[in-house]
Amino acid sequence: MGLWGVTGCDYLTVTDPDAGNQQDAVKPIARAHDAFLYPQDVEGVVKPNTPSGDSAAIMERFVSAWVQKQLMLQEAASKIDFDEAEIERKMLDYRYALMVYQFQKYYVEEALNKQVSAEEIKAYYDENPDNFLLKQHILRGKFVKLAKNTPQIDRFRDLLRENRDDSQEEIRSYCFRVATNYILDDTTWINFEDVVKGSPWNSLEDREDFLKRNTYVETEDEESIYFLLIEEYKLIGELSPLEFVTDQIRQIILNRRKVELTEALEKEVYQRAKEGQDFEIYSYE
Repeated sequence: MGLWGVTGCDYLTVTDPDAGNQQDAVKPIARAHDAFLYPQDVEGVVKPNTPSGDSAAIMERFVSAWVQKQLMLQEAASKIDFDEAEIERKMLDYRYALMVYQFQKYYVEEALNKQVSAEEIKAYYDENPDNFLLKQHILRGKFVKLAKNTPQIDRFRDLLRENRDDSQEEIRSYCFRVATNYILDDTTWINFEDVVKGSPWNSLEDREDFLKRNTYVETEDEESIYFLLIEEYKLIGELSPLEFVTDQIRQIILNRRKVELTEALEKEVYQRAKEGQDFEIYSYE
């Protein structure tokens, strides 16, 4: 780790073989040309109670990054005549923007109503149908993958084809015990690509035709048999079912609320300061 050592809580200790009796003096941790990194500059880099091994790794990364940045800064300064005033303005702008962002984030988290009703979701869905046109084929149904040597496959095949309400528990129990992979929640819409991935159906050239022509279908490869029961499907370009985009709409509504809260905060702070005569704008001509 070079000339500095890190052990547990005393990670600011600098080890210098030439220091002699000057160990107590404040010495730099690193130097890059005429820039120095001192212990006080790295306070807080390592959090309290961090294991000593992790502390050393964290400090080493930090110091290495500092050296690299200083070398690049000084290389840039030697090649380009920078407008220091402009850089200072940009640094202040960034600092202020970061502070305001942190405050806005805190305010929004405190004030945000995270409850989104089903009525709000349905209203947004109805008002913005063009935003929810499908970009992939989706389906509701069942998918099961079984090893070819799985017992009672014929019995399972009959149960799945019939798909009676009184057979659902037996289908679930069988898949739980012996299936390699399965999807049984036929009330949930799923991406067709997620269903067929890893199966022979993944190589289908005309997925739309496949969905239109089949309600129950089987296929196999060298080791497995694949079962697919299609109860309903939607094709690319059709309107998404509401339940398929409910979570997406909920997030859209929450994001819109966050924007509204941020805008209201800015107006409220400005208005309050204006009424309290807390700011003045002087002539700048």
